[in-house]
Amino acid sequence: MGRNYYETYLLACSSGMSTSLLVKKMEEEAEGRGIDVKIWAVAQNKAVKELENASKGSLHPLVNQLIKNIKHPKISLC
Repeated sequence: MGRNYYETYLLACSSGMSTSLLVKKMEEEAEGRGIDVKIWAVAQNKAVKELENASKGSLHPLVNQLIKNIKHPKISLC
């Protein structure tokens, strides 16, 4: 049986690489505050599928074209 997290956050950018740095910072901050979260980054072309596993998602501003194609209640713009 998998671990249950308080919240799960998906971050998406054009390739998933630069956002991984933000993931690390967010994980460190959550740990310091005692918050049990799962945070991960993906490339924009995997964002919609990965949202099924997230309670919330954020898109990097550089993927504005993707925002036009995604209408999902979990998405917000970074």
